[in-house]
Amino acid sequence: GTTDSGGGGNINLQARDIQLRHGSRITTDAGSSEGGNIRINSDILATLPNENNDITANARTARGGQVTVNVPNIFGFTAINRDRARSSLGLNDAEFAALQVNPTSLIPTSDIAAISQQAGPALQGAVTFSTAGVNPASGLVELPQNVVDPTTLIAANPCIKGAESEFTVTGKGGVPPSPNDVLSSNSSQFNWVEPAVGGSQKVGTRSEIEMQPVSVVPAQGWVIDAEGKVTLVGYNPGNTADDRNPRRSSVCVPR
Repeated sequence: GTTDSGGGGNINLQARDIQLRHGSRITTDAGSSEGGNIRINSDILATLPNENNDITANARTARGGQVTVNVPNIFGFTAINRDRARSSLGLNDAEFAALQVNPTSLIPTSDIAAISQQAGPALQGAVTFSTAGVNPASGLVELPQNVVDPTTLIAANPCIKGAESEFTVTGKGGVPPSPNDVLSSNSSQFNWVEPAVGGSQKVGTRSEIEMQPVSVVPAQGWVIDAEGKVTLVGYNPGNTADDRNPRRSSVCVPR
């Protein structure tokens, strides 16, 4: 709650999860007296950053209160001090001190604050984020006790003769045949590739290519397939004269 002349009250809030929405307030603000104290114990404290949901223990002319947030998972809230609140509103010290409303309520973000509108570090409250009551060992996996000793995986002296250990160098990739030898400078040299000498092939343009005329072959007959479809062809399939244009016989018919 908010008080104008008396001291600010105290709020102790215990819940599994706390969500603030649509301009919600948890406040112990005061006017001419000190701000109250707020203590929150929860697993989750969540809000949307731009909904102006505030948790405040502010004071107008006296000292700000104390806000203790004992929550391991906090989403959407921002802790602000007096200078940051004044800068967000674009006011000087005198204008900020003369405000008759909670200054954090004029800031569109969701904030946690315990400030005094009067200047001076001695008048400012405190916002504390604590993890008291949270078991840091929760969720940890217990490691096995029988840890492997790496010294048992390495041979004591791999160079002992007869230990069936060997090192073989293959190829000529710059590795000397012996650690005591130097690298060989007889490296292969390759000459630059000379361009091929020869006549160039001329490629004609589209206009230079002569288009071959395509002859049109008139239909000489037709064929009928098994499905009854008629197809015109350029030859006489029956090698007979067309009934509509019969050929003249070379033999004279007697009258």
